[in-house]
Amino acid sequence: MKAVLTIPLSFIASLTLFAGPLDFTVKVFGLEEDFGGIFIYTIAQDHDGFIWVGSDDGLYRFDGVELINYNKKDSTISSLVTASTVSTDGHLYFGYFKGGVSKMVHGSYQEIFTHEDFPGKIVSLTEDRFGNIWALSQNNGLVSISKEGKFSQHPAGALQGKLAYSMVLINDWLIIAGSEGLSVFKTMSGGVLDYIGNMEAVKSQSVLSLLSDVQRGMLWVGTDGDGVLGIPVDDAFEKSPLQRAASRQLLNSQSVTAMGEDDLGSLWVGTKSDGLIQVDLNEGTAREEKYTYFNEDNGFIGNEVNTVLVDRENEVWVGSFGHGFAQLNRAEFHHYELGKRFKIHSANGFAQNDDFSMLIATDQGLLKAATPYGSDTLVFEKLPLRGVKDQNTTVIFRSENGVFWLGTRDRGLYWSNDELASFQKVDLGKVDGLNETIRTISEDPDGNLWVSVVGNGLLKLSSNGTVLQQFNTRNGFYHNEIYYSYTDSHRRTWVAAHLNGLAVIEANGEIKYLTKDNVFPSRDVNSITEAADGVLWIATYGDGIFQYVNGEFTHLGKEDGLLSNYCNSVRHDKGGNVWISHREGLTFINLGTSLIRTFKHKRELGETEIVINSSFIDDLGNLWFGNPYGVTKVILPHINFVDQPSITHITDLRVFFKKVDLLMFSKQEALDDILPNDLNLPFNQNHITFDYVAINLRKPNAVFYRYKLNGYDEEWSPVTKVNEATYTNLDPGDYEFTVQESYSPGYWSQDFSSIQFTISSPYWLRWWFYLLEIFFVAAMLWVTFLFVKKLQNRLVTKLMIFTAVFTMFEFVHNQLEPFFEKYTQEAPFMQVFMHLGLALLLFPIENSVTYYFERKRKRSLSLAEVEEQKN
Repeated sequence: MKAVLTIPLSFIASLTLFAGPLDFTVKVFGLEEDFGGIFIYTIAQDHDGFIWVGSDDGLYRFDGVELINYNKKDSTISSLVTASTVSTDGHLYFGYFKGGVSKMVHGSYQEIFTHEDFPGKIVSLTEDRFGNIWALSQNNGLVSISKEGKFSQHPAGALQGKLAYSMVLINDWLIIAGSEGLSVFKTMSGGVLDYIGNMEAVKSQSVLSLLSDVQRGMLWVGTDGDGVLGIPVDDAFEKSPLQRAASRQLLNSQSVTAMGEDDLGSLWVGTKSDGLIQVDLNEGTAREEKYTYFNEDNGFIGNEVNTVLVDRENEVWVGSFGHGFAQLNRAEFHHYELGKRFKIHSANGFAQNDDFSMLIATDQGLLKAATPYGSDTLVFEKLPLRGVKDQNTTVIFRSENGVFWLGTRDRGLYWSNDELASFQKVDLGKVDGLNETIRTISEDPDGNLWVSVVGNGLLKLSSNGTVLQQFNTRNGFYHNEIYYSYTDSHRRTWVAAHLNGLAVIEANGEIKYLTKDNVFPSRDVNSITEAADGVLWIATYGDGIFQYVNGEFTHLGKEDGLLSNYCNSVRHDKGGNVWISHREGLTFINLGTSLIRTFKHKRELGETEIVINSSFIDDLGNLWFGNPYGVTKVILPHINFVDQPSITHITDLRVFFKKVDLLMFSKQEALDDILPNDLNLPFNQNHITFDYVAINLRKPNAVFYRYKLNGYDEEWSPVTKVNEATYTNLDPGDYEFTVQESYSPGYWSQDFSSIQFTISSPYWLRWWFYLLEIFFVAAMLWVTFLFVKKLQNRLVTKLMIFTAVFTMFEFVHNQLEPFFEKYTQEAPFMQVFMHLGLALLLFPIENSVTYYFERKRKRSLSLAEVEEQKN
């Protein structure tokens, strides 16, 4: 069963220019997707990457492609799974609505204790540092489970008369949230528990959820009506947790039912009546937190959230109460259409304004894109350009000293302070009477600015705007139309131009004209950048991309996978990957795997055309591109487009396309892995389908596979995205099925998954049957010999000889043909040879045998006559 419903939450309202909950899509799993659980109690991810969902319809496992109901696989599993945890040794533990805890070990289900042993809803499970699993009952105390699987009951005691909802372990402190605040216990080896007292910070207040935030050293406490409290976990907490006070409070008046945290500085808060809330907790920003709401008002699955899980890829899983569960995917691209409101025809450049806003230079002035406090939308507004004579801006640049530099179409260069209250004109000196059109601005490590002016070459300015040096044809420079400049880590300033191509100004001032001197092959260069590994990337207009490393240029073009040889800009993201823009879309190069991907459809980019050198990396790592009528954001490319190492799991082995109990073909009594490791299949169960999956919960369709059946295949299969492989009519023997995954068909790691199995030989291929055949043929030849020796009837003699010779030839043929087929490629040469031999030899053999016995009989008769005459 597959989930097929995807609800996009990132939408554009062309009039208000608000974008909905920030850059996420939501994949919903509910009744419409053949998922039977609508009340979700718990979600967990095991060490293999599978997602496990506990619901009112039982236990489900999700691998990114298929949902499997484990209740249908094992009828002993209770239908209401209400709690779960994954132990350090990789085992899954589940608690149930009526009570009881079970353990899942690689697909093998084991009961530890039942509701008859310990009744009461299990609401939380956790593991202490001694390896004990603790199970919290809502109203009946605790149970500890040792590594050996023995359980011990701990009566309610201090929890008597209280409802318990959640628990968390911080070092050896077991903190239990309940209807009357937080109860603290001390855990010790051997499953011993000692009650310490109640925390003063949340006294007599109902607490529904807890989260230990190791990144920030904080215990987040989800209350029933007072939002989230943050209690610092420090040395003082370790010494005396009861006296610690809350230092932060978030989301006042919310009833918080569940919490999770990602690696990007966000706290994900599930509420009882207001859906899911993302709290941005990035430190060092102008505001300490920012909220994004996911609820029914913006198309989310529901307002009552029961559980939240953030998986290893920072995907957020949300279990609702009454509407199934959902997966939040960070969108890869977000396009903002700006032309209709602001009448722009070109977004030309970007700069970071502060932690929460961006500046965009357009042909209709300067736009600010910001997220207002308390809002979950990105809002665009036009800024007044006081002191600027022309609203047609070409570039906005923020230097390291915090000054903004604004380039215009005809009125030259301006600067402003952080407030952007007004702009001052910069005197660029003599420009030969041409309009001062600024094309690009960059900064070198010394704080000097490099400014290209259309028709007037390249200017080097000090940090305060004083012209230090001018490079144009009047003073011997190679060109006046400079499209880009870039100063690398070696303090070399690379200069891009059309017609005359690439030049470099060395740190000592020496100028090398690389295209003019036939060192660099392209004449039209648009953009240059240096990646994290020190390799220089040079984008050309017509000749693709060049890399410069160790004094050598290497080329990548459309034939290597680029979308086009006409490249408008080149940038590298925080992950070191390279992004190339074109008029028709984007090219992405993963430097770790040499994977090249292209994006050229409006449905994913919003707009495919990218303005030349209109690209930018913001402080969070988002990549921005300017379009003719708006902007496109590539959302966290160093996260969204990273190749996560994963393992392909062989999840099932089907016989004649049907699921079977594989333990029937194994000596194992229970599974110690997903599949038995000693499969021995009968000869007539030789039509086998392997199901496999590499768990990529974010983009399951992005995975490529290849496989090989050792003992059958000589080469790897063609690359495929299909999650199964079928082999028919397998001969008896030993086999090993091997499968590999990759995110690029040209790159395969050495990691693979495999399963070994045996197809048993039929009885007619067993050694004892061969001996029986040989005995039978020998016996038949002996009987024929005896009968022919005594028979007088010539016709019967011939028939018996024919039968014996034919049987002997057929036996030899059957034994030798499999060996000959290896060399004859299954052509029936052996069969023809044996039939020809039989035809040629049958009659001579019959005549020889008959003649032999006739002579022997005549000789016997002659001897008999001689004896008779003697007598």
